[in-house]
Amino acid sequence: MATTYTWSANVSIAGQGRYGAGGAHRAKLPATEVELKAAVARDIAKRHECTAEDVLVLDFTYSEVPG
Repeated sequence: MATTYTWSANVSIAGQGRYGAGGAHRAKLPATEVELKAAVARDIAKRHECTAEDVLVLDFTYSEVPG
């Protein structure tokens, strides 16, 4: 059964600046904060055409969506 998390963070992208971001992430298994931050970095990198290593996720907060 998958688990859904909502998240928010300040994100810094190399050469592109810093901004606020938020969204939802669905994981097949319960995820740790480190796993969620890595998934967020990969998702943002895809949208901004850079690598996950270029994305710094700061002030990260998340919560599990009941259900």
